[in-house]
Order: sequence, then C-alpha cells, then structure tokens
Amino acid sequence: MRFFSLSRRRRPQLAIAASLIIHLLAISAYQRWATDEVARLLRPVQMQPMPAMDEPDRFRPSAPGRLPRAAMERLRSETELPPLPTTPLLSGDEPPLPDLPELSARTDDALTARGKKSLPREQELVDRDAMMMEAIRRKKAQRDRRWLLALPDADTTDQESRTRGIAEAIIDSAIVAMGGLERLQAVTDKTVQVWFYDSRGGRWKRSEKRYYWRGLRFREDIQRAIARGFDGSRSWYSRFGLSLPAPDLSREAERWDFLSLYKGDGILLQYLGRSPGSKAEHVIRVTDIAHGRQWEAFFDPRSHLLAAIREGQRLTEYKEYRQVGDILMPYELWVQSGPHLAVYRHVIYVNAGMDLDLFVAPQPRSWSRESVRMVVLEHVGEDLADSTFSLNIRPIWQKPPPSASIMMDGLSLDLLNTYLLEEFRAAGIAAEGEEDRWLEVVIDAYYVGSQHQLILTATLREVSDRGWVWSEEMEYVWTPPRGALPINDKVGDAITFQLLTRVGRGLTVLLDLPVAGLADSPARPAFDPAAAR
Repeated sequence: MRFFSLSRRRRPQLAIAASLIIHLLAISAYQRWATDEVARLLRPVQMQPMPAMDEPDRFRPSAPGRLPRAAMERLRSETELPPLPTTPLLSGDEPPLPDLPELSARTDDALTARGKKSLPREQELVDRDAMMMEAIRRKKAQRDRRWLLALPDADTTDQESRTRGIAEAIIDSAIVAMGGLERLQAVTDKTVQVWFYDSRGGRWKRSEKRYYWRGLRFREDIQRAIARGFDGSRSWYSRFGLSLPAPDLSREAERWDFLSLYKGDGILLQYLGRSPGSKAEHVIRVTDIAHGRQWEAFFDPRSHLLAAIREGQRLTEYKEYRQVGDILMPYELWVQSGPHLAVYRHVIYVNAGMDLDLFVAPQPRSWSRESVRMVVLEHVGEDLADSTFSLNIRPIWQKPPPSASIMMDGLSLDLLNTYLLEEFRAAGIAAEGEEDRWLEVVIDAYYVGSQHQLILTATLREVSDRGWVWSEEMEYVWTPPRGALPINDKVGDAITFQLLTRVGRGLTVLLDLPVAGLADSPARPAFDPAAAR
C-alpha cells in the first residue's frame, strides 16, 4: 500500500517534468526556425552577371542625379538621334598614323622617376591569346564564387547617402566637362584604334581595334585572324578560323562609355574624399553590382575630368583628352600593372555607322575536299581513290623536351591538332570512334630562336601482327614574322599539309598499294615485321 501511494505521487511529477521538457524543446525549435526565417528575409541579394530580379529598383539606391532607365532605353532604340558632327571611319587596312609624336625625354624621365621597369619590347610582350585563356580560367573561378551584396537602402539621410550625393555631383560635373549629357547620349557607335608605345624601338605600334554599338554589341580585333566579341546574345572567340571558348563579354558591350560606367543600371557610387598629394583629386568608389566589379575613380578638381581609375593592382591614368566631334574623349593612357608601365593612345571615331554583321561570330574555317584529298593522294595510285578505308587520328602530343627544347603552348598544340583532324575529315579519311588503323604524331623537340624548328615523328599503326607499319621523322623550320605569333594559321597549314604528304606515302605501305607512277613496276616484297623491329 505504501509502494502504491509513492507511485501515485511520482506520476504527476514525471508528467510535469515531461511537459516542461517538451515545452523547452518546442521553444528551442521555434527560436531556430525564427532565426532561419529572419536570416532568409534579410539575406543579401546574390547578383549574377545578368541578374533577373522581379523588383530591381528595390535594391538600388535612390539618387536624384542618376540617368533614368527610360533614357538608357532611348539610347538603344532605333529612333532618329540628335545631329552630331561625325568623324568618318578611315578605309583600308592600314590607315595613316594620326598625330602620335614620339615620347619626349621629359616623359621618359617621368617613367624612370616612377621607379618602374622600362616598357616591354615587342619580343617580351605577353601572348595575348595565352593571356586571354588565362583570363577565361580566372573568370570561371570568379563566377563560381562571384557575388556582390546589395541591401535595400533603408535610410536615405545617413552619411553613406550624403556621400553618394556628392559623388553624383562630381560625375555630373565630369559629364558637363566632356561636352554635356545630350551630346554624350547622341553617340550611337564608337570605334577605338589602340596604339602601343614600344620604348625599345622608340616608336608607336598598332595594337587591337575595338567596336561598340549602342551598348548592345562589341567586337575586338586582337591580331590578324584573332578576334572576340558579343553579338547581343552570346560571346564568341575566333582564333585562326577556330571557334574557342569565350569569356563573358556582355560587360564590354554594356559598359561601353562614360554614361554606362558611372550612371548605368546597377552602378553604386560612394564618395571617399580627397586623395593625398598636391592634386587632391576626388576619389569615388564605383561598384558594378550587375557584373561583379569594383574600382576607384579619381577626378581632377580643376578640369572635372576623370584622371585615373584603380582596380586591384592595375592603375590607369588618363594623361590627355582630345576633341572627338563635340565631346572630349581619353587619348593617352598610362597603364601600370605591378612593376610594369605601358603607354597607350586611343584614336576614337564616333557615329561612323556600322554594319551589324561586323559583330557576328566568323564562320569556322573549312577545307576543300578536292585540295586536301589531292595532297593525300599525291604519292599513291588511283586504287586508293576507289578503296574504302579510314584512319583514327590520335591527338598530337609532345615528349618531355630534350636540352634546349621547350614545350609547345596549349593553344598552338590545339591549333595543330584541329587543323590535322579537319583536313583528314575533309579528305574523307578520318574515322569516328574506334578504328583498326590509326595515325600517331609525336613532337620530339621544339626549338625557339631567330628561327623556330619543329621535329615530329608520324607513325601509322594497325591492330594486326605487323603492329606499327610505317614511321617517318619530319622537320619544319620557319622564321616567325616580327610581332606575330610563332604558330599561326599559315604555319599550321604548312606543318599539317606536310604531314598529309608524308602520311600519303605511308598509306602505300599500310594498304599495300603501288606508289603513284610505279603501277607497272614489279610487286614490292611483302612487309616483314621482324625486319621492321
């Protein structure tokens, strides 16, 4: 009876304890849910390169001086724009060199006084294609983690909003100094020919040429047969007739002028104060939330023009402006990247009129079946034309380089591989998938100097007791043109067509066919695998 009474007294205590534990767990779960919900509601917006947001204006600060969206759309429309004196685009591949005087001794002294290395000579210039591919790899890594955080501006009277108003006023003064808003808006297309100063040679050299159209399209001719662009919907990159992966060039098209860079959609401005030194320039931090970039802009308080921009370790100084029509455009730029300094001049033409086909990606290169097949059949009889055979074309690869030899860069190796494969496809010989016969080309050595020397070994193999059937070493020597890439489309054609000729001779052994012109000669001795070994 005593035990029964104790048990009855403990039951309410256990029930109360259990209820207390359940309530505590429920409160803890609710707090966790509420914390996650608040964090979700207040989470910053992740801005992608081409953001598609239901309420974009909600995440943009309200600035009275910002260019309205309607004005930007008017710039992109096909309506008639106000008249503006135009500078006609010169015709011909080699327009006369504009007023580009040599750098004075004072300028060279200034370069030395900055403690920088001398300007790179032509041979030391970085391969633009290698630099572009490296930029593509960096861009992909950035896009995997790229975002800029933009929260709604809940307080328009705080210090940040006041500094934004100051920044807007500085930008408006720069627009007036350049010629005024209406004149800048009247520009519909722009062509920029870039010149690079070679300090070792003491002369200006033609560099890339860029085309812009209404903030919607972009094209850059880097070198002969090397170009990239944005056609309004996608980016493209063409190198010697081959279509290669291209970086996202939509920003190059959209941020094409001063208005789009400093008053375009998705641009945030913040005034940082005056820079140290005698000039005491106005410093503005510019954040492009639409394309994930941020830089600092320096404005001259006397001329009100943009004096320099700094983005990461790269500093670009605008040393001189020139009149283009009725507006001022940057002319001479000094670009400092790390310890190196380069000088550029931009010759700009506006409202010259452009054919939109200029911005379309070039068609990939193709080879004539007749011409390629004629090279392959040069050393074999007519029986080859009637026979049905195919080869599996293995990718060209390079052995570990011997002494004094170097490894070929990936872009040049890809060019040779693509040219060789496409030529065999045009001849109707390249096999898709597995094949009992295959061609293997190995780079034994690649020497670089005043002349370039490439040594290759081509081998024909088959799945049989014979193993390898034919092998021959080939050597190609050439002198790259000054300022051109060592392996371009012309060199690639010469190397691969020479390979085609050599392989054509090897096919007579592989297929047991008579050599051309020797059809009436006695039969050749049978192939002896033991002797070949």
